[in-house]
Amino acid sequence: PGATIGLCLLFVVIMAQGVWLYEEELAADKQFTPRDSQAVNEETWVVERFGNNDRTVYLQVEADEGTNMLTKASLLYMQEMHEWLLSQSLIVDGENVTYNVVCSRYSEGDGCKAPVSVLSFWQHNRTLLEADADPLATVNSVNWRDIEPSGPPLSYYIGSDAVYNGAALLVSTRATRIIYDLKNE
Repeated sequence: PGATIGLCLLFVVIMAQGVWLYEEELAADKQFTPRDSQAVNEETWVVERFGNNDRTVYLQVEADEGTNMLTKASLLYMQEMHEWLLSQSLIVDGENVTYNVVCSRYSEGDGCKAPVSVLSFWQHNRTLLEADADPLATVNSVNWRDIEPSGPPLSYYIGSDAVYNGAALLVSTRATRIIYDLKNE
């Protein structure tokens, strides 16, 4: 009986290590899931349509009735709001959270994905915008596809109330938006 008791104790000690090394696996891709399960298909569908870790945030900027958002003063105000937003920080769970912490990146080590808006004509840079004598002429003379080759058309960023003249040149808009991509964590 002594050998049997000894072997049982040895077996218990060996098996008890599983209790000490126990960790709950929360990552779905590391858990056992059959490849043909509905959960895998749904996850694939979500990633294809919405991306893996990004979410999009829209900052809608609207001028007073009868005011044009494409004037230099309005664009500078929009730039000021953009700069203010990027300068903000919060303390969340003891951690200082800024835009650079939550922004989406193409890959680890890259800088933040650039926000996209009508301010993209001036690279969201106040100095370039201030130096532009006629921002509306810039908007009408620069090809939007040179700035944003794969994204939505400029009309997506300037709203449905944009006014064009007979030569298809943009004259005014009451609203515009800045689009930021953030990590979805």
